[in-house]
Amino acid sequence: MVFGAIALFFSALSQEHAAISAVHNFIGQLLGWGAIAVPTAMFAVGMWLIVRHFGDQAPVIDPVRLAGMAIAFVGLLTFFQYLDSFGYEAAIPDAMRAQQIECALRTTGQNACEQEIARLAECERAVTAGCLQELVQYAYQRGQGGGYVGGWLYLTLVSNVTEVGGFVILAMLLTFSA
Repeated sequence: MVFGAIALFFSALSQEHAAISAVHNFIGQLLGWGAIAVPTAMFAVGMWLIVRHFGDQAPVIDPVRLAGMAIAFVGLLTFFQYLDSFGYEAAIPDAMRAQQIECALRTTGQNACEQEIARLAECERAVTAGCLQELVQYAYQRGQGGGYVGGWLYLTLVSNVTEVGGFVILAMLLTFSA
């Protein structure tokens, strides 16, 4: 696990990570900015296994503490998505360009592409719930914010209890998980 963590970490820093680029893309889309936690956690678990193997007394980790750390991590992913949401107005033209390029490369379904571009142009005038879902999807496809996990929780909170209510719930979650 330690060697896998080191390989993941240093291959992410490299300009050419052709061998495991699919793994990096998957982790980046799933966790967004929290993707650095995967090699960090792998390294920590690997070191714990090494220490446990050579020591007389294995270190004991409380399951409640592990659950609290997992909840804090998920809350942090959602907070990352909140931070990324401040740039959604600036991301709309980028999303429109990406959609136009994708439509130009397609040979079928041009009508659906034109509808998608029109919907993004409408989002440029006012960010609605449907537009918000598109922008969150665009963010996690680029590996930004909280990834798929943080984006889904962000959308759930915003659609049910608004931005401010979701942030209060998120702050309470992060407080209780610590």
